[in-house]
Amino acid sequence: MKTLEEITEALTALKTQAADAIALGEADSTKFEEVKAIVDAIKPQVEALTAEKQQAEDRKALEDTQAELKTLSAVIDDLRKPSGVFVQPSDEEGKAVTDGYSSGDNSVFLDIRMANKGDVAARERLTAGFEGLSPRARQ
Repeated sequence: MKTLEEITEALTALKTQAADAIALGEADSTKFEEVKAIVDAIKPQVEALTAEKQQAEDRKALEDTQAELKTLSAVIDDLRKPSGVFVQPSDEEGKAVTDGYSSGDNSVFLDIRMANKGDVAARERLTAGFEGLSPRARQ
């Protein structure tokens, strides 16, 4: 299978050959039949190479897209991994293991409001599972 560069070079050479033949026909009108024969012989080759070039460009675009998708998938996998000490406990997929709110008995928003008012239990639910918090965050 030809590379995109090889196809482009062959296509350019054929187009140059056709342009030269047309220029010859314009210069000498008696060679019209000869020019027509040359152009008719080149035309199917140009059409075939043009189709082959389009297929090669499509293949390259698909390969580029697949490479970008693999890169994007790797970035997403990296983002799912814990990145520091201030993260929620999670499983391999990056989903929270336990958060104290999955049962539906507590509300994060209500706990924030209550923790700001000094409710120790609400503050404990909010900070559960976090390591390395400053003492002020635990107050």
